[in-house]
Amino acid sequence: MKLISKRWLAATVCLALLLPFMPSGDGGRASAAVLDAEIGGFEGGTDGWQWGANVTALSHVASSANAPAAPYAGNRMAELTTAGVPGTSWRSVYRDFSPALNVSSVPYFHGAFNTYGIDASNTQFEARITFYSNSQTFVSTQAIQGDRWNELSVDLSGWSYRTAITKIEVAYRSVTFATNWAGKHQLDNVGFSAYPAAYPGSISQATASATQISFSGTYATSASAQLDLIELQPYEKYDMTASYTAMATQSVAPSGGVASFTLSGTRYGGSRDKVYSKFVVVDHATKKLVASPTYITSQTAPVNTYAFPTAASIKGLQVQTIDDAQKLGIGHAALNVAFNQLFVDSAAGAVPFVLDGTTYYLNASYVAQLDRDIKTLSDEGVVVSLILILYPDTGTIAAKLKHPGFSGSGTVAAINVTDAEGTRYWKAGMEFLASRYTRADQQYGRAVNYIVGNEVNSQAYWYDMGSKTLQDFVEQYARAYRIAETAVKKYYANGRTYISLDHFWNGSVGTDALRTYKGKALLDEFNRRIRAEGNIPWNIAYHPYPEDLFDPTVWNDTTATASADTLRINFKNLQVLTGYIGASDYLYNGSKRRIILSEQGFHSLSNSLADQKTQAAAYVYAYYKAKFLGGIDSFILHRHVDHGQEGGLNLGLWTRDPTKSAASAPKDPKYVYDVFQKNRYERVRSRRELRQEHHRHLGLGERHSRLQCRSARRSRAPRGRNAVRRRFDRAFSGLIGLRDVVRRMDGIRICGVRRDRVELRQRAGNAVRGDQVAGSDDGHGDGRRRRRRRAGGKRNREDVRRACRRDCRSEVPVRDRRLRRLSRCHPIQGDRTSVQRQPCAGRQGDDDAERMEQVLDGRRRLALQGQRRQDQDMVQYRFDGALERQVSGRSGRLRRLTVRKSVPPGRLRSRLRSRSRSRSRRGLRAAWSARLRLKQRWETFHATSLISNDCDHHYCNRFHAGSADRRVRRAGRRLRTDVDGEGCLSRACHLPAADD
Repeated sequence: MKLISKRWLAATVCLALLLPFMPSGDGGRASAAVLDAEIGGFEGGTDGWQWGANVTALSHVASSANAPAAPYAGNRMAELTTAGVPGTSWRSVYRDFSPALNVSSVPYFHGAFNTYGIDASNTQFEARITFYSNSQTFVSTQAIQGDRWNELSVDLSGWSYRTAITKIEVAYRSVTFATNWAGKHQLDNVGFSAYPAAYPGSISQATASATQISFSGTYATSASAQLDLIELQPYEKYDMTASYTAMATQSVAPSGGVASFTLSGTRYGGSRDKVYSKFVVVDHATKKLVASPTYITSQTAPVNTYAFPTAASIKGLQVQTIDDAQKLGIGHAALNVAFNQLFVDSAAGAVPFVLDGTTYYLNASYVAQLDRDIKTLSDEGVVVSLILILYPDTGTIAAKLKHPGFSGSGTVAAINVTDAEGTRYWKAGMEFLASRYTRADQQYGRAVNYIVGNEVNSQAYWYDMGSKTLQDFVEQYARAYRIAETAVKKYYANGRTYISLDHFWNGSVGTDALRTYKGKALLDEFNRRIRAEGNIPWNIAYHPYPEDLFDPTVWNDTTATASADTLRINFKNLQVLTGYIGASDYLYNGSKRRIILSEQGFHSLSNSLADQKTQAAAYVYAYYKAKFLGGIDSFILHRHVDHGQEGGLNLGLWTRDPTKSAASAPKDPKYVYDVFQKNRYERVRSRRELRQEHHRHLGLGERHSRLQCRSARRSRAPRGRNAVRRRFDRAFSGLIGLRDVVRRMDGIRICGVRRDRVELRQRAGNAVRGDQVAGSDDGHGDGRRRRRRRAGGKRNREDVRRACRRDCRSEVPVRDRRLRRLSRCHPIQGDRTSVQRQPCAGRQGDDDAERMEQVLDGRRRLALQGQRRQDQDMVQYRFDGALERQVSGRSGRLRRLTVRKSVPPGRLRSRLRSRSRSRSRRGLRAAWSARLRLKQRWETFHATSLISNDCDHHYCNRFHAGSADRRVRRAGRRLRTDVDGEGCLSRACHLPAADD
């Protein structure tokens, strides 16, 4: 798990919560080009551009009155204000160059252009771009549309005077609107690139065998041509003026205007593996590119080909203490790999690793720690994911790995793949990890998922590359990603790599478009670039945190909507993400990209019992949504223990000990710990199976598999309904404040949630400890406690107490007098139990494990005491055994026993005793059958409790559909468990226990 100040630093939290979000304004724009020579970014001014004919002003602005409203790239764009002249008159801006501009190596002009001020549906527009070399000109006029960005490209590779450009002019006009028009026009992202906007051919296959590299494709040409295959390093640009040695050549002749080609070369050049290189196919005569630069996309001879491991469940954790993680029964784990700690400068005591003939030295102690953690987890069947990050460091090798654009303010630095030194260390680190942790014999453990970076759309904080346009950033991140993917696939055919995104979708954490990006825009650009340079099976590691990190009630979030243009995606609208990547241009070989939820957590506010139950309810909501939505491979919770440097957030399964110097020293397990640990329903693999499993426990037939949730107040209730409703409310009130309100949520229906029960309270003192202000309520109020005490008489309390002892297998009644009056079973938790808090000392890792073990041992001892009481109470079933012997072996027609209302076990025994004295054996058999039915339902209520484990749920059988009594059926609370959109997760009697 992340041991830095995550999730989030105080300053970052403020930014996430307070800064305005970037509006959606993509319009119909195309993807921007990556410029090698920019002449108009307009971030700091007009960049030397001046207004010309029919223009009255030129300024750089952040927004415009009409669509697309936002800059094409970055934070600013240039805007022309024109005079009131006929719309068909040209209005222009220009820039002079002294000395003259030589674009021989970057001959392709690119720019984004827009015009507005007339109804775009009733007119046509043109943009004219004129290049001057003294008296020589090159003119390109192209049609554009209004109220949207239009990316235009001009090929100057054939113009002889491209070596000395002295002026560039851009002009706009309407083709048809002759009336006077004082319109406005914009331009942005203007410059030159080594690559054109389109290519005459394409590469359909780029494969690497054990010894050969091969490329196949087509080339649209009318004449025969000689094609050359040229190798480039990932950070190099093709320069048509430079001289290259071709790896392979082929003469092709067209058929129907299209020529097919296959070019092959050796994979190894001496000891250097070319599988990481970038390749271009060039027309030998013109030196122009036939297709987009392409990387190897398929390796046919990986070292290992075993099947991808299958986890027992999607439940995962960012692990801090391995021993405790094993007890929790997780199926997935995420561990950080800090590249700044991975390498050392000298060979002394280091782990050597050879790549491309060069020996690299790895930190032996750090590698040993990774070995220990990964092997311990993978030997238990846990699927391990490695998060590949680089913390800014002053070490020699760390400095080589750190991106040269690093601003110094980010917590995590971007990987440097802009030069040879950074690229070779990144390759070496990835090859070392992939070769060591994907071995078939699992000698050092097994890690099969590799997450490249962290929350890269918020790069200012978690992948700091400095100020970059979205296109520049994605081009360099995709380069690092592809190297990681190539290394993993070289050693394991089924290994997976992931791009990491936070919960912002059509918004960003900040307003600086050069530092933080919209998740949707970044993913679109990343997908476009990967497809252009050779499609690979990239995947997504998503972080669907609530919109307010301090409010765990994600179902109440307002900025998470069902639209693809939603500001953010979290558990309320997670289906937007799974649906969006199902589009045809996102598929890989016809299949959707894989998604793991590699980091999310829920704040437990003050860590009071009530707040911990709210945290647990949020975890259950999120877990079931992820499990049954489909397309989610894992749910990895952040974090294991509350961290003292996360801006006051308490996201862990354990509270932290503020008396210890370590920021995340564990103290006590929270309420969510038990919820997280239990795994009873994990065998359920579909919504239908969830219904069947749920109703099997309830004793309901298949005809009741389609149930619906209705408001209690809207149902007609038999006599005594109000008292029953109060008791039913009480069963869930400890979690999120049950009320008779049904709110329809996107994805899941929450029955009876009232937000004000989990409102954010002001805290005093240490924010991490969450001390409450004097007088604040740590539960749900004295009034609610009084209502609980009024609900039911002595007999009901005694029945519930006996049921608690009988059915709360892992818990015992609390000795507290007030709680005993409430007739409830409480988990062994916090100050309300007799758990002895013992001090512990020693190193942090051992200290954590020892502390956790001591606390859990105390809970197990108390549970054993409860088991003894259960054994003693089994004597109350002696009548049942006698009755069974009395009627067993007899045949006869069974009659249904009509019960007017649900009867607690004690009262039911009395009723059966009185009837058994006067009935025949046939009647006794009928009574016994009815007794068994009711007893079975009563005993399974506790197995299907959502979270609270309260034992006064025998009243819930009033709400069971399928009850024998007609009035009970009419008052039934029927539940639809379709978690895809119609499920109800609040009725404690009706939904299985949390993590399952």
